[in-house]
Amino acid sequence: MRAGGVIPSLLAPAALSALSRPGWTLHTAEIALALVLPAWAASLIIVGVLLLIVLILALVGARSLKSAQAHRPDPAASVAATKEAIEKGLGK
Repeated sequence: MRAGGVIPSLLAPAALSALSRPGWTLHTAEIALALVLPAWAASLIIVGVLLLIVLILALVGARSLKSAQAHRPDPAASVAATKEAIEKGLGK
């Protein structure tokens, strides 16, 4: 088998394993919390932490999106500048 076929066949299981790692880590944290708290409380704490992380990421994403839209170029000015440059280059 060529190296081009071996590498993807090794990367696919590694990628699937990497995708399942966060879930297993959170499940382990939930089981550890369930040793000192009721299972429902442990699940509630883990879900609350996940919701907090999602909220923070959503706010950071919204802020960066708003910042990106503030620096949006003006297409009409760009077209006018291009037209002027072409006319100047043609000697008109």
